[in-house]
Amino acid sequence: MKKKWKEVALEEFCSFCQGGKMRINKGDYVPDGFPAFSAKGQDGFVAVWEYDRPAVVLSAIGARCGKCFLATGRWTSLANTHLIFPDVTVANPKFLWYQLNDESSWIRSGSAQPFIKPSDIKTRKVKLPPLSEQERIVGILDEAEGLRQRRAEADRRTADLLPALFHHMFGDPATNPKGWPLKSFDETFLDETSKSPKLLQGNYANSGRFPVVDQGQDFVAGYSDDESMLCKSVLPVLIFGDHTRVVKLVTEPFIVGADGAKVLIPRSDFLAAYAAELLRNMPIRDLGYSRHMKEVKRQVFMCPPLSLQREFAERVGEVRELERRQAESRRRLDALFAALLDRAFNGSL
Repeated sequence: MKKKWKEVALEEFCSFCQGGKMRINKGDYVPDGFPAFSAKGQDGFVAVWEYDRPAVVLSAIGARCGKCFLATGRWTSLANTHLIFPDVTVANPKFLWYQLNDESSWIRSGSAQPFIKPSDIKTRKVKLPPLSEQERIVGILDEAEGLRQRRAEADRRTADLLPALFHHMFGDPATNPKGWPLKSFDETFLDETSKSPKLLQGNYANSGRFPVVDQGQDFVAGYSDDESMLCKSVLPVLIFGDHTRVVKLVTEPFIVGADGAKVLIPRSDFLAAYAAELLRNMPIRDLGYSRHMKEVKRQVFMCPPLSLQREFAERVGEVRELERRQAESRRRLDALFAALLDRAFNGSL
């Protein structure tokens, strides 16, 4: 049975402050200290603390404005944040954070650089049941969030499997301790970047027949229905991020996303699964957002027997299947959590 809870504007039980009043920036970060909250969340530590009470830290400007973070204990804020301090005799800070941490629920102003007005923060309305009910709901949501965190930790451990297996079977490419024959870049890869058209980022769609693979961190950056844009190289291929150093092994038809995505074909002495992990583990200098292909082409690449590469490729397949099952589990947990949030704030949890 749904419970009818009153809606209350934040200004009725919260105080507010812009972040960054101490003029601390990321250049002030230290290895250990007090948590520092930027518009990206708690992403470092500083030597001094600014507040010693709980607050919701709101990312107030940029593409992710509306993202919220919970600050507790002693902590410090950076610029481009707004701080929301609830009256803890009225609102559980974590209950408030769970309710506010929805980017789509905030009123955004601006276009090229969206932002949230302080006035829209103050008049933002939230459901506010009795404190005991808030604490009960937080307990349920915390339990569900704990499951998601354990799932994320398992995913992180799985992500470490392939690098560990690679170093066990082949050694460190920087030192080649097993003495494998070495090949130049041109003996290892064929650069077919110019063979295929590239789709501009502004033309990516949210769905479509073909995935767009670019140099970004996400494997699939978008979609398109334009069959004429398909990669012309024979699959599988490697995508190397000229700016990002990200390496992706692509085995299904796809469209190359602009820009910075290099299309590399392993030569006959290299299996694609091995070549992809080899390239990920190469000692390529980080040049920031500069281009890195010139660094890649200076490298020499270990060339172990194809039989050993095949054994590694089989293990890669097993790990990818494990990752697929984990991704499905993650989707189910995320759907469960979203349903719990919806019930929590419509009074039916």
